[in-house]
Amino acid sequence: MQMLVNLSNHPSEDWPRHQYEAALRLESMVVDLPFPNVDPDLDGTAFDELAQVTAQQVIASGASAAIVQGEPTLLFSAVRLLQLAGVRCYAATTERMSEVKTGEDGGVRKTSLFRFVRFREYR
Repeated sequence: MQMLVNLSNHPSEDWPRHQYEAALRLESMVVDLPFPNVDPDLDGTAFDELAQVTAQQVIASGASAAIVQGEPTLLFSAVRLLQLAGVRCYAATTERMSEVKTGEDGGVRKTSLFRFVRFREYR
């Protein structure tokens, strides 16, 4: 059975049905793995180690593919390491629908709704 790891902070149980079905078209099983919290002051060797540990967790799971979404610099490093190990990596693409309202006090409130469209492979 081929496994897809969802390396993000968006559990697959909360996805809309059509998103989960799209994931199952990539691989026959989806397993969630939380994307780590990245300290904004983390840098250098400690950052590299976090990227290695994160990628190794996915590789050790035996996954053939992963959805990778999270803090951009760790995401970049993890995807690169996963691809070198032969793991195909994807991101969810969405359509954003925004509504902007100006209040009587002059404040602006923006509400965005993101609608899943498809998975796109990192290249």
